[in-house]
Amino acid sequence: MMENRSFDHVLGYRQLIGDVDGDGGYRDLIMFLYDQGFPVTLLRNSGITPDAAGFKTKFPAQVGHKLKDVAQQLASQLQTSFGSTVNSPQGFIDNFANRVTAGLSANDILGTYEGNDLPFYRFLAENYAYCQRYFAAHPGPTLPNRMYSLGGDVQYDRVGEAILDNNNSDNFALSRALTIFDLLTRKNVSWRVYESFPSITMLRMFARYVGDNTNILPIANLRAHIAAGNLPSVTFIDPAMHHAPENDDHPVADMLYGQIFLKSIYDDLRANEALWLRTLLIISYDEHGGFYDHVVPPTAEIRALPSVNKLAATSDFKAALTTPYGVRVPAFVVSPWVASGKGPDITLDHCSILKTILARFCGTAKPFLSDRVSASLTFNAFLMQTQPRLGEIPPSPPLPSLASLPTNARAEHAAIATKPVSRRALHEGDADFHDLTGMLGRMLGRPYVRTEDDERRTR
Repeated sequence: MMENRSFDHVLGYRQLIGDVDGDGGYRDLIMFLYDQGFPVTLLRNSGITPDAAGFKTKFPAQVGHKLKDVAQQLASQLQTSFGSTVNSPQGFIDNFANRVTAGLSANDILGTYEGNDLPFYRFLAENYAYCQRYFAAHPGPTLPNRMYSLGGDVQYDRVGEAILDNNNSDNFALSRALTIFDLLTRKNVSWRVYESFPSITMLRMFARYVGDNTNILPIANLRAHIAAGNLPSVTFIDPAMHHAPENDDHPVADMLYGQIFLKSIYDDLRANEALWLRTLLIISYDEHGGFYDHVVPPTAEIRALPSVNKLAATSDFKAALTTPYGVRVPAFVVSPWVASGKGPDITLDHCSILKTILARFCGTAKPFLSDRVSASLTFNAFLMQTQPRLGEIPPSPPLPSLASLPTNARAEHAAIATKPVSRRALHEGDADFHDLTGMLGRMLGRPYVRTEDDERRTR
């Protein structure tokens, strides 16, 4: 699971490719938005400074993605001239306006990349499948969305209130909620998490796994385990989120590093054909990170008190509470058993990954994780090839090696670099997920870059 990019931002161009993936509607949408004063432009034409490889994939600004930011971004919709309803770009532009930095304009939050800008992601889209309706599980930031990705629900505080933002001062009381890994352990299904040390995997925010070094291993082991065919039934792989080179795609991380990271995993899997023939690799994003996507998130849940007496006045009962999904995000479905290009037109979210795992490995037992997981669709509709697609898939495109990139971006100099978290930030709910988990990394003794705050504490 990568970080903080929307579907239109990464894969919007696929909707323009005529008979291959597009239907003409997205081109009409771009023209409509332009006429409304919202130009959707290519980020290769922006003022972003090119990286060492010549790509403009290092978006140089933090983008709003807290609960209140997403509420502003999705506050209004537009009725197009051809009968559809889309998210208005105005909320996204307004939210980004005070975050604009040198080389950017407010309209760049609507900007998109093309295939040549993101060659490995283009390779995945052209040769495997991508989801056209994969949404973040929650219309908010990283923490609740990653909680959904592990347990099918958000975290709850000490009085039982849902934590819908990155923190509310209680979420560093380690969670004791049920996770997908607890169910797999109960059913004797093997699993493992690979952690991009010294960055911290989200799973360590659960009390049972905070010090687990048996099921959670450094990512340095992954290549050898793949080559030996020594992977468990279920494997989660976390990118580097708290140290250089950040390769999780979270701005201001350069998406070039995310592609190098994912390409190395794919190439290693593909090199072991026996393993590859029984592998489904899902690459998703936790949330949209504030970047524009035009598709209005559908309803995820409706909660209502049942009426005991159907003749009773409706005012005696609480109104139904409707919970939408978050903004649409990219997701790739990579396997020799999928057809290439745009996948089935079904609505998926993070819980669909959990549902797929349970269906594959615990199907007859039907263990319960959450209502949302139970109601989700699986990825089964993507796996419809009767014969594996092997010979027709070309090698993945070449990318620069980390060794060829600037020294300060190399992993051998890695140390946690997120800022210290103050008690005030924790209390006021103003700490970012990266800072929270970076704080956990320091608590666990991971190497980190000392800051001026650290020096003041020492003095």
